Amino acid sequence: MPTTEQIHSMLDRYRASASPFAGSSLLAARYRDVPLLSSVWAIGHVGLPFTERGRITVFGLELPLPEDTTFVASLRYGLGALHLRIEQIAPSEADAARSTEALDALLRIFQAIQPKIEAQSDAADAEAMREFAASIQIEQHKDRAVLTANVPLNLLKKMVTPESAIAPDSFAAPKPPVSPAGR
Repeated sequence: MPTTEQIHSMLDRYRASASPFAGSSLLAARYRDVPLLSSVWAIGHVGLPFTERGRITVFGLELPLPEDTTFVASLRYGLGALHLRIEQIAPSEADAARSTEALDALLRIFQAIQPKIEAQSDAADAEAMREFAASIQIEQHKDRAVLTANVPLNLLKKMVTPESAIAPDSFAAPKPPVSPAGR
């Protein structure tokens, strides 16, 4: 190289690319928000509107999320449960308050239909669902809406087990009896 500046520039670029936070400025900015000892975590940002009205919809339900929202989600293993934490970092305290109110309303709807869900499941599943629903908390901390919950391990196992492994013949329609005249 004609000058040492070019070599120094190449070394500086190499050092920057070798940094664990070189790829994403979002990761660099929000990694400190991930709770200590989290086994699984995710950091995301909602920046573009998903519909023409600028709202995010899932299965026709409009989610209470303003544009330009960042999320930090984590799972930590605890005694008999996984501790779930989802933190929404809203653009303002007013947006965080609206999200907290909307999530609280959704939680009340979930708790209202919970007895119907429990009636259709066995006792162990109903107890796990009751524990999960009772542990859900939604709080606001300045510009953040924080949802925390404890997911019982047996509920988690039930959710991740394929239906075919649960009972392969339980979903099949009963076969009609064969009559001797039909042969």
